[in-house]
Amino acid sequence: MRSCGPCTECCTRLEIKTLDKPAGVSCKHLDGNCSIYAERPEVCRNFTCTWLHGQMGAMDRPDKVNTVVWAAYDGPLTLFISGSSKKVRKWAKKEPYPVKWLE
Repeated sequence: MRSCGPCTECCTRLEIKTLDKPAGVSCKHLDGNCSIYAERPEVCRNFTCTWLHGQMGAMDRPDKVNTVVWAAYDGPLTLFISGSSKKVRKWAKKEPYPVKWLE
């Protein structure tokens, strides 16, 4: 599995209820890096995007394409996408799974 490196796109794009953080707003604990990394909530610890799993190209890291893609069960396995990258939209159309766009 890949490493996040400098990418913090999920810390901005996604809603994190346990931190009262709405989607589309940078986390208050983000100051370049996560200031509560060692104590971050379980939802943050367990989140992995499809890029981390190597399911997207190396150049498609979320912070480079301003889009986060992750898979979760919403009935069937579903791809959730937050962002508007045209390249990611094209990639998602080829996937055999249902897709939910969150913008």
